Parts: sequence; structure tokens; C-alpha cells
Amino acid sequence: MLKISLLLSFLTWLSLPAEAQTWSAKLTVTSSNKTYLLYKDAKTYQQAREVAESQVIDGFNGYLLNIDSSAENTQVHDWLAGQIDSSEYGSTSASDGGGAAYVWLGGDDRSVEGDWLWRRPSAQGYPKLFWRGNYDGAAQGSYTNWGTADGMQNEPDNYQSSQDAVAIALQSWPVNAGFELGTAGQWNDVDIANRLYYVVEFDTIEGSSSSGSGSGSGSGSGSGRGT
Repeated sequence: MLKISLLLSFLTWLSLPAEAQTWSAKLTVTSSNKTYLLYKDAKTYQQAREVAESQVIDGFNGYLLNIDSSAENTQVHDWLAGQIDSSEYGSTSASDGGGAAYVWLGGDDRSVEGDWLWRRPSAQGYPKLFWRGNYDGAAQGSYTNWGTADGMQNEPDNYQSSQDAVAIALQSWPVNAGFELGTAGQWNDVDIANRLYYVVEFDTIEGSSSSGSGSGSGSGSGSGRGT
């Protein structure tokens, strides 16, 4: 009986969601009252969303990173570039994304092909439509940063009809192809089955009493630790 009990306890532990302590790096942005946690346990898009939405800071639920402005995009990308070494790229790459390294964002078009939605559970106004169509589509009153080269937007392209989630690139793609469809810091649509690093965003800073209303711009502080 003892062996069975221990086995059941072990299996229960395996089934538990990832805990907040598994994050690898933290960025806080006081001007917008935001917290970002980088997780390096590569997961599929859905798995990453489930982890993000299970995390809580001071009563505020987390969500997979939404990017609402150029300033936020630059700040988060620069932080990621400092936390993820190029030697790790193989652990967070998407073969259908030109073999480049990416980090999941919290947007997808799984409900309706071509209708790209930011996902932020329980938040008013979400899911929020931010892009409609493929690379020749149009923004829906929101900031976007899809892959572009030589003044031509190339993403999203739903390559092989299987790319339904958005990720931010850590390097240009396709890798070593002699041409570019997008560069580091830009977004690409990739297959949800890819296993990538991800960032959990919170509309608060631990110990703060109010939620943020900004988009992540302004001064911030970052810290990191190994997984």
C-alpha cells in the first residue's frame, strides 16, 4: 500500500501546473505598473497559455504576453535578448518559422482564420481583435509588428495552412537562407505545436495596490536567474 500511495503522490505531482518559482527572469516597469516573467521551460502555445493564466500576483491574474505599443515591443525584446543566449536558440525555435528562435505572445487566430485576437481572460474588451487577414490585411486600431523586409510585410502568411499563433522573433528568419522575411523583434505566425519559451504578463507589480493602464513603455528593471 505504501508503494501505491507513493506512486499516486508522484503522479499527482507530475500533473500539477507549473509554479511561479519556475520563472527564469523578471522585468518590472514602474511607469505602466507591469510585471513580465520569462519562462524557459519550452511549451506549446496552449500549454504556455495555461501556465500564464494560472499565475497570480497580488490578486492579478497573469496572461501570455500582449504587446500594445512600439515602446513595449522594444523594451520587452531588448530584455529578452539580454536573457536568452544564442546558445539557447535551438531550445525555442520554430521549424515552420524559418528555423529561427521565438518567444510566444498571447495572440492567435484559432477562432476564425485571419482574425488575430489578443487573449486576456476575464479582462474587459478581450479577446481583442488586433489584425485581420494575412500579410496584406489590416491592423484593427492596434499596434502590430509583423515580419517585414525591404519595406514589404511578409507575415502573417499561414504557411502550410497551419500557423495559428503569434510569436516574437529573437533573430532574423529564415535562418541562413540568403534573404529575410523578418528580423529580431518582429512577429511571425507559427504552428501552435511548436515548443517555445514564453512570457507571462501581469497588470501589477508585487506590492503595488493599483493596476497598470499603460502598455509597458518607460523605465524598468530586470533580473534573471537560471532555470
